[in-house]
Amino acid sequence: AEVPIDTSQSLARVRAEGVEEIERRYLKDLLTRHQGRINKSAEEAGITTRQLHKLMKKYGYRKETFKSAH
Repeated sequence: AEVPIDTSQSLARVRAEGVEEIERRYLKDLLTRHQGRINKSAEEAGITTRQLHKLMKKYGYRKETFKSAH
């Protein structure tokens, strides 16, 4: 989906916001499909479980939220 772009901001800020939006949506879908299972989610994403935990903390995601989401 298209993300609105605020041209009154710097390119760096717009890029950062774009990356955050993509990460947030990607993680939500990934965790939903794997019902909050960290190992499976990290493996599919090609990252370590530690990296996944850091991203989840950054966006306020808790694995329990996704356990019954499927």
